[in-house]
Amino acid sequence: HGDFVLAVAFNHDGSLVATGCRDCKLRFVEAASGAAVRQVEHGDWVFAVMFNHDGSLAATGSLKEGSRVAGQLRLVSPASGAVVREVEHSAGVRAVAFNHDGSLVATGSMDKKLRFVEA
Repeated sequence: HGDFVLAVAFNHDGSLVATGCRDCKLRFVEAASGAAVRQVEHGDWVFAVMFNHDGSLAATGSLKEGSRVAGQLRLVSPASGAVVREVEHSAGVRAVAFNHDGSLVATGSMDKKLRFVEA
């Protein structure tokens, strides 16, 4: 990692780890070997990361580098690294969580708001 690691999460079977970093990258790493599988340019500090129930999506919460006034939720495919969805927030997103079936993502942000976004 090129800077502070700010977030870490395992997928459902423990085979893959996602990391969020202050170097504005989301990384996917094999848990058994520690080998990097994929690196996704995020553009923002990645403060939060979580996999959905089947590991087909990772949600990230971010803060625009050097800002306290803008953030973003991103849904990313670990298999391809493709960004599936982006939702802008008025402040940095510090927490993300999927509901049980992965259809909804809750975000907590620095503007003291809880939001719900369809995955």
